[in-house]
Amino acid sequence: MLSPEDALADCMRVLPAFGAYWDSESTFRADDGSFSVCGVYLTLT
Repeated sequence: MLSPEDALADCMRVLPAFGAYWDSESTFRADDGSFSVCGVYLTLT
């Protein structure tokens, strides 16, 4: 099973600019900074 961290790393490997966008966007992250695989892909789209 793909972990949220692995999903984020895969997205950033394919689209390096996604890292900066992920850092600026917090819609799909919990207050403690945790996130899900779905949150990564929703932010990517």
